[in-house]
Amino acid sequence: MLTLERRRAAASPVLSGTLRVSTGECAAGFLARCLSRSTTTALPSGITLELVFAQQEANLARREADMALRHQPPESADIRSQGFGRVSRI
Repeated sequence: MLTLERRRAAASPVLSGTLRVSTGECAAGFLARCLSRSTTTALPSGITLELVFAQQEANLARREADMALRHQPPESADIRSQGFGRVSRI
């Protein structure tokens, strides 16, 4: 059933849905503050961003989240990872 929903959504020319981002406590607070600013670029209409705070990494294969932001690379070799930026300590 989920496969049919994904195919139907992919065929639509309109972007819509929820993007679930799993992150740790520190990064969740930082992202929430940044996203609440009036200078932040708005998401396209129909797109909802959901921040999921989790101490443990979300299982992306079980769709617990669509994306995970972490300070260390994933342990699983079948997950694609990419550097997102650097954190400077004050």
